[in-house]
Amino acid sequence: MQITWNWLKGGAILGGVFLLAVILVKPLGVSTQFVIFDGIVANLVDNDVAKKDDSAKHGYTSDNAYLAKSGGKYAHSIEEPLNYGFILVFAMFAGGFFILLVTKRKTLEGRKRSACRF
Repeated sequence: MQITWNWLKGGAILGGVFLLAVILVKPLGVSTQFVIFDGIVANLVDNDVAKKDDSAKHGYTSDNAYLAKSGGKYAHSIEEPLNYGFILVFAMFAGGFFILLVTKRKTLEGRKRSACRF
């Protein structure tokens, strides 16, 4: 059995799921996680990118002012990256890849049967 939704119904459901996630957890912003990933890579090359500092609010600091802001919150995320935002980024990529695998066959079959119309 194949379930097909029109764009309006699918968009409303997606919007509802997003709203529910924001209400239950927090906004789904992930742009900072790319900075954290850069910091993790930099920390592999130079172990002093993020360092332990008991006087900082989050227990870590950095010589980089951006990573040290908010009491060392970003430096803490570099040293301990398994957090909500970082896992969310990987889950988005994994979910996209899963949907690609699931729908690839149907999409290819649909393209063979349909013709372009303008």
